[in-house]
Amino acid sequence: MAVAIALTATYSIAYTSLQYVDSDNFGGNSDILVYMAIARGEEVEGDVSRESRALTVWLVKALPDPPDSVFAAGRDVDDEWRLKVKFVVVNSVFLVGAALLMWLYSRRTGFSVLESYLVMLLFLTSLTVVYQGAIPLVDPSSFFFISFGALAIAARRLWLMAAVLAVGLFAKESVVVIVPLALVTVDRRRLWWAGVAILALVPYLVWRLLFGADESTGLGHLDPDHIRRAIEIIPDYFRFNVAAEVVAAFGLLWVLALYALVTGRLSGEMRRQYLWVIAVVGMAVFLATGLGRTLFLAFPVIIPSAVVGVRSLVGRTDPSQAGP
Repeated sequence: MAVAIALTATYSIAYTSLQYVDSDNFGGNSDILVYMAIARGEEVEGDVSRESRALTVWLVKALPDPPDSVFAAGRDVDDEWRLKVKFVVVNSVFLVGAALLMWLYSRRTGFSVLESYLVMLLFLTSLTVVYQGAIPLVDPSSFFFISFGALAIAARRLWLMAAVLAVGLFAKESVVVIVPLALVTVDRRRLWWAGVAILALVPYLVWRLLFGADESTGLGHLDPDHIRRAIEIIPDYFRFNVAAEVVAAFGLLWVLALYALVTGRLSGEMRRQYLWVIAVVGMAVFLATGLGRTLFLAFPVIIPSAVVGVRSLVGRTDPSQAGP
């Protein structure tokens, strides 16, 4: 059932992306254009941080071009269309995987089968996933590895978390958020978890050093100039359109999650994880270029918390049922 739900929702997202997302509608600095250019083998100067998000692009390049016969008659099939299709295929696989991992994560943390289906559906129907789930970006791969990391943490599988981190960083550097999530979730051997996480960072850091050997090395969102600009635009966050972006990250799930938190419906472990949510918010404010996209990284906490809120509103009020 979980596989069927994930496949059905992802198909809808993928179909919509193919039909209505056109790279001509985006500015020249769009991430979409950058990733498509990298997948075509073109040089992208000054975007080392984007080029280092190599996993999705590697997989796209590895896929053979789809034959024209699989498309509807009359479809204008050009190289850009074929490239979009390959991005959609790769990102759809990551999206299905992320949804299934969220179902497993929910089951592991004490949710019922039906509640776990709800967690999965709320993830798949979130605005960020619907809008960015299959277009030529690398975000779906980060969702997959963050979900996988959350499951490894919930199962207290340290070395599995380390493996997910070591590979996931090649998908997108934002996967590193699973490290602080682990440190606020586990209640013992935190130094051991932190040490192993640092070791898992080494392959990616070495890759970045080697990658920058022949090109201008950039720090991406950690560049001091980027951080300075991010701080300078903080007053703009009080504008309506920015507030709408923040709300849209989870919509009404914000309300349900906060209701579960302030009314004591969450387990002690889930309450501790809100320290991590605060850290994600700080990262979104001081480091991110897309506020809503970065806030959505908190989905392993916000969405299950919202389901706890739903549970309490429909009559199941025992806080012990909310997580381990």
